[in-house]
Amino acid sequence: MTTDIRTLDLNLLKALDALLEERSVTRAAERLALTQPAVSGMLTRLRDCFDDPLFTRTQRGIIPTLRALELATPVKQILYDVNSLLQPKAFNPGTAEITFTLAATDYALRAIVVPFMATLRQQAPGIRVAVLPVNNDQVKSQLENGDVDIALITPETTPLDLHAHALYDEDYVCLLRQDHPAVIDEIMSLDTFCALDHALVSYAGGLFRGVTDDALAKLGRKRRVTLSVSSF
Repeated sequence: MTTDIRTLDLNLLKALDALLEERSVTRAAERLALTQPAVSGMLTRLRDCFDDPLFTRTQRGIIPTLRALELATPVKQILYDVNSLLQPKAFNPGTAEITFTLAATDYALRAIVVPFMATLRQQAPGIRVAVLPVNNDQVKSQLENGDVDIALITPETTPLDLHAHALYDEDYVCLLRQDHPAVIDEIMSLDTFCALDHALVSYAGGLFRGVTDDALAKLGRKRRVTLSVSSF
């Protein structure tokens, strides 16, 4: 009987491999998590495919024929090769030569990318990193199209349907000059905070409201933002 590869079920080869190793239909069925009748049916199909009895029954189990023994090594190799094809290729950062594209603010450059690059150069010298400015209106499409691999952005600006992972939490601080009269014994009241002129970083440009203002609004307060800049 001539068998076309298009009609050969790879599960039959798995069954043949199990039968060759176990020399028992019952044990082969347990190994394959199948019923004994199912494996017996697969053995019948194998006999038709290879036009050979493949196994003969004895009191101690089944004994492979010469044809079955000849098939043992190539069948195991085929199963190994197929399994290898289905496994993801192992990533070796030490030999990888690829380019990652990051979207980051200038703040993220200083806080994340700079220390990241120092470690990357040691562990993956062949990897290059391209950093693009963050554009909140385009970051979703950039990630979906593969134009950007990773975007370093805040939770407030992360689209809900994107896979996200928190890198770290930060504390809120207020920056002013060392001898500013508003600070008494390193303490500033909320009233003083709201009364002062504020500078705000707006990457989109021209905005005078941010997450700080949202937090103040929940308290029934507001501040006075007099300067809006597009970078830190």
